[in-house]
Amino acid sequence: MNIQTKNMSLNKIIDELISLFQKKEYYIVLDQAKKRLEEFPKSFELYNLIGITFAEIKERKKAIKYYKKALNINPKNFVSDFYLGSLYHDNNDLINAVRHYEKSTNLNPQYVNAWFNLGVAYYEDNKPLEAIKSYKKVIAFDPKHTHALYNLGYIYHELLNYDMSIMYYKLAIKLNPNFYDSYSNLAKVFTDKADYRNSLKYYKLSLEKNPFDENILNAIGLLFVSLNQYETALIYFKKGLKINPKSIRTKYNIASTLKDAGKYNQAKNLLNIIIEEQPNNFYAYLTLGEIFCNLGNFNKGIKYFHKSISFSKDNKKLYSLLLFFSNYSPYVSAKGIFEYYKQYD
Repeated sequence: MNIQTKNMSLNKIIDELISLFQKKEYYIVLDQAKKRLEEFPKSFELYNLIGITFAEIKERKKAIKYYKKALNINPKNFVSDFYLGSLYHDNNDLINAVRHYEKSTNLNPQYVNAWFNLGVAYYEDNKPLEAIKSYKKVIAFDPKHTHALYNLGYIYHELLNYDMSIMYYKLAIKLNPNFYDSYSNLAKVFTDKADYRNSLKYYKLSLEKNPFDENILNAIGLLFVSLNQYETALIYFKKGLKINPKSIRTKYNIASTLKDAGKYNQAKNLLNIIIEEQPNNFYAYLTLGEIFCNLGNFNKGIKYFHKSISFSKDNKKLYSLLLFFSNYSPYVSAKGIFEYYKQYD
């Protein structure tokens, strides 16, 4: 058999094995590919395929072994470096993951998958600026890569570069209008910019994509709380509670909003229910303390603050508040106390 015929035969064999792999016949692939290695011992493609198959069945050590063999045969095989990087990444070995992703991009500067994973690894390694560079490489070669645009929006938001974050989230939305996480994250950026009109706009667009998302309903409710529109906030919180009646967080948001609206009895009743369901809920005791202090019952308020501290011993703002109460004067208004409290919020 001449070289050309032999290569054609190998290509046909690999195509057949890939077809079996796609049908999830992993053990048949391993058995047949290993047998074919006796005929084609220098085929890095076969070693690669065996590595991919072992990775698929979670045999990571064996997968790494075969990827390394593929690289020994063909050191310029950028795909094996990418897969090796992915395996190390799965094991939280970011140093080796980055090393192989970088090698893969050096061998093939237009290999988008490696650039994208490199961005993920850099971000997880607390190197946001390096992650940005990697994601921008993705965009350079694939301008319609929605997830890279989304991740750029996310990182720029964390870096407090709101304008860049908004730009990338909007690009992600333009390319994939159904990627509803982009809407809610964009809303958060506008909230941080104190642009509540646009924040509400994008939260509502996100809600249109997923009307049963309790998280978005809570976010919209909290936005209305920040605008002192308590009744509207309660509407959204109650919708969220209807979706998930056991949600402690949503119940607490309702109770806190009732407190802010001056509906202390309703708030107290709900907070006591929360404590029955979750006896170590730090926030429930804290809010009950606030309510009793607002009602002028400072002794009872202090008791709830102490109870709250028992579940959050390192909470500095509570200690500061209690220190203030220890020198409490009857001439100091409850409003003054809570203005002091907010300094530590």
